[in-house]
Amino acid sequence: MSLSNRINNTNRSQRVPGASNRANAQQNNSPFGQRPSRFSTRNTNLNLGNVITPLDSTLVRFSLHGMGDPFYRLLGREMNPDYGNLSKLAEALRKGGEAVDELIDKLNIAWEGYKLEGAMLVYNEDADVLEALKKPTPVPQLPQQQRRQLRGRNNNNDDEEEEAEEKQPDWYQTSNYRVDRLRSIDLTLTLNVLARARSQVIIAQAPVVFGIEYLTRSVITDDPRFVSLAKATGSLPDA
Repeated sequence: MSLSNRINNTNRSQRVPGASNRANAQQNNSPFGQRPSRFSTRNTNLNLGNVITPLDSTLVRFSLHGMGDPFYRLLGREMNPDYGNLSKLAEALRKGGEAVDELIDKLNIAWEGYKLEGAMLVYNEDADVLEALKKPTPVPQLPQQQRRQLRGRNNNNDDEEEEAEEKQPDWYQTSNYRVDRLRSIDLTLTLNVLARARSQVIIAQAPVVFGIEYLTRSVITDDPRFVSLAKATGSLPDA
């Protein structure tokens, strides 16, 4: 049903006396029973001590710094020492040409071989992102007054429960949580990731774009697919 039809039907039901009551009655007589409100406070789970952790216990970083001339390494062309400078390399790739077309074909063949689907998240490497992934922050507790309202009572037991919650040890200190960091050393995989990532997302069907803003950055991801690819194609521990 189109949006305009839904609007018209809604307007007609509002103009007909008793339409709303009949709709409520039909819902209450549904064989599936009455649907509870999403905002009901009954049976509310107040255990908010959950922690959002990375998808994988290993992070992998992709960066072209120190990776060398891709025309030389991947295509066997004559080495150009200037392409050790990422700005000059990005400019050469952006200009295009026969060698660049050949490089794109090689990247596309490898990318198809990875058999990736959907979307994958990557993050620009910075101190805040790394800290959030290395030591995730627990989901915050509701304010005291709201917790009491959701519990539906207001007595001394609340104070005792809240005091017990505050005395619980920090989850990070009592858990075995840790993340390992790797750096991909496979030039083909690294070029593919950097040239296809847009902002913080890589779509499997994204084309290669040799923009200087893409090639000069360093990105990290906890996506298990990229972690597995990095391990399979070559990686080193990343401090």
